[in-house]
Amino acid sequence: MPRPPERPPARGALRRGPLEAKYKAWAEAEGATFHTVGTLDKAFEAVVLDFVWGFWQYYGQDVCDQIPVAKTATDDEVYDTIDAYSGWSAYTDQGLETYTPYYYQAATQLGSPFIKQPHLKGLSRYGYQPARNFVPREIPMKFDPRAMKDVDSWVRNNARRMLFVYGGNDPWGSEKFRLGKGARDSYVYVAPGANHGANVEGLVEAERTKATARILAWAGVPAPAERAAQPLACFDARLDRAVDEEATREHGLRP
Repeated sequence: MPRPPERPPARGALRRGPLEAKYKAWAEAEGATFHTVGTLDKAFEAVVLDFVWGFWQYYGQDVCDQIPVAKTATDDEVYDTIDAYSGWSAYTDQGLETYTPYYYQAATQLGSPFIKQPHLKGLSRYGYQPARNFVPREIPMKFDPRAMKDVDSWVRNNARRMLFVYGGNDPWGSEKFRLGKGARDSYVYVAPGANHGANVEGLVEAERTKATARILAWAGVPAPAERAAQPLACFDARLDRAVDEEATREHGLRP
């Protein structure tokens, strides 16, 4: 009986070889190492799987049209796009070093995100990796599930003069703090369409007015006069761009 024709490998599998080759060449040129995460292959997959999270954490739908179509994009275009939104350096030893305290706390108290990705079955070798993988193995860690439960309970029942502002598109805001009956003069707001850089200015008008008034009251600062304050300097779009670039310079699963 003739053997049935084999299904061609998924496009993602075809990309992995040449993209990893480019990643390896970059790592060798930069002197990047992978002792903490274990292998270049594990770091490669961690960066790729972080792409979606990093995109919505730092950017948003206004730049969706800048993402190349995988079916027609070249390997270079795919590689450069992943670098721009996720960052190939993120899971090198050098990239992880600055964030070791964060990953340590995530693996011992805070907890860390876990994303189910059934559509990647057969392509993903390691799944969405836990924070433990990003801290040197010689550092002992044990997760304490009581820590954040205690913080959450305190906020629900004892919050005073607390203001939480989340970005509507920021994946970190999928599990917000909630205020219970014991909270006083505290607020939870979501800035529509905003990412990880969400702030009071991004709230809808009624919430922005309320939040601003409460912050001024807490600080003991008189409310501004009805007439809008005059700017001290002319608007400079270049400064806005510089701030945006600084805010989005770090990539990957960062706090």
